[in-house]
Amino acid sequence: VISDEDRGRVRTALDSLTHEERQFVYAWHAPDRHLFDPATQFGLSAGVAKVRAYRLRARLRRMLEGGDGD
Repeated sequence: VISDEDRGRVRTALDSLTHEERQFVYAWHAPDRHLFDPATQFGLSAGVAKVRAYRLRARLRRMLEGGDGD
């Protein structure tokens, strides 16, 4: 169970991403990701998609830990 406060912090962090970055995060973490491969959707190689996902998660983590994410 996630608190309303934590839910708000996650929403704020996600909202700070660009539209494309946010769509990529949603696609990468979708439960049916195997049906709609984010790499293909965004015209990326599998390796580049993995790096993008890693970097976006790291940025979100920094934001949630109190940093600015950059």
